Amino acid sequence: GGDPVLCDADQFGVVCQWWLNEINLPAVGHWNVLHRVNWEENSPAVTVSFAELGLESDTDYLIYEFWTAQFQGIKRGQIEMPEAYENDLASYAIRKLESHPQIVSTNRHLSQGGVDLIEVKWDGMKLSGISNVVQNDRYELAVHIPAGYQLVRAEFDSNPAASHATADSLL
Repeated sequence: GGDPVLCDADQFGVVCQWWLNEINLPAVGHWNVLHRVNWEENSPAVTVSFAELGLESDTDYLIYEFWTAQFQGIKRGQIEMPEAYENDLASYAIRKLESHPQIVSTNRHLSQGGVDLIEVKWDGMKLSGISNVVQNDRYELAVHIPAGYQLVRAEFDSNPAASHATADSLL
């Protein structure tokens, strides 16, 4: 690389369709976010192997798409991505599956926790954490709850927080 240079933001050249962000926050965890940027006409569905991303292919990962707020499930070896429409962006959080409840995504930023999560802890019985939030703006956490665990309560600053469970073990 060289020195940074100015560029015109409205000038389009060939833009890489795939962007991978690796996020490693010591007090929060490690995960990746794979972005599919589609500047062209519709692009067909594709399969991306975890090995191509530098991830372990024999490990289970939780996949969550940011813009649609959709949990894609637990995947091993690869992820199937649907057709991408013209000028479409999809951002998939890829987190290693843990044996206990864990945060899968947040709605604050497409890093899905990278700019807002300050600390996340699992103490054997309770998932807790600290987030930077925006006053008067709805803040959402997507939490995976594996078999054998159940939600007892959700709190924000010691006050009850709204929560709902889905059929795919996501809160």
